[in-house]
Amino acid sequence: MTIPLHDSLRTILDEVRQVTGKNVEFIQKTDLPSFAMAKLARRSMPRHLVLYTTDREPFINYMFAHECGHILRMFRVPEEKRLIPMWNEQMIEIARREFMDELPELVQLLGKDKFIHVTHNWHNELIRKVTNLASDLMIERWLYDDFQDLRNEQRQAYDWWAKDAEEGLSSENLKMVPHKAWESTNTMDYVFFKLLDKHIQSTYLTAYQGTEFAEKGNLLADLTERTYQNDYEGDIRMVNEWAKFLGLTEWFGWTGFEDVREDYHAQ
Repeated sequence: MTIPLHDSLRTILDEVRQVTGKNVEFIQKTDLPSFAMAKLARRSMPRHLVLYTTDREPFINYMFAHECGHILRMFRVPEEKRLIPMWNEQMIEIARREFMDELPELVQLLGKDKFIHVTHNWHNELIRKVTNLASDLMIERWLYDDFQDLRNEQRQAYDWWAKDAEEGLSSENLKMVPHKAWESTNTMDYVFFKLLDKHIQSTYLTAYQGTEFAEKGNLLADLTERTYQNDYEGDIRMVNEWAKFLGLTEWFGWTGFEDVREDYHAQ
């Protein structure tokens, strides 16, 4: 598929090339957990990769620009400060024990092997969210302020995400999802939409008014606004603050970017 690139995206790609010394290659895939994911180039890799699906083509330039934002944030700090999230089976097991305590009946319903698979997915999705959403907000502000020809695509993406997030608010989800995962996910979404609304004068938070996530979400949003240092070092500190606030600190760790294999999971 040939994708017509907006002028803003071309500008951002030039900036990536100048900052990192490497180009970005876009690769279509059908098995991604999100619309697009960046795989930042390690020293031995010739280029950065942005993996993408095609089912959200109306805002594909925006998605590419957002993933390039992750590349720029990391490569603007010295190499020794380029850390990425990591987790292992021991960390997943900590989460699994918490899930089992909350949903013992689900263990019996699914069986041990299937429950292990399901909890692995719950853990991974929750940690990907907590390690990305704060920096996502900073990238969104940057794109909105500096690249106006992407704003229409941004709004389309926000509309989709807000609708998807709203579906997760129902307490009916607690029949098949641990309360901690449900509460943490919705609290993080609350913070994201509250701070996004404030910056771009939108109303995505409306669906969350009167929910149980408002009290915790307001505390975390206030912490985020007051203490965020808007760079990659600040991203790491804020991720750690969010994880501490939500009780997820033991579920993941950090490792040097150059210390992982080339087939590491995408950002």
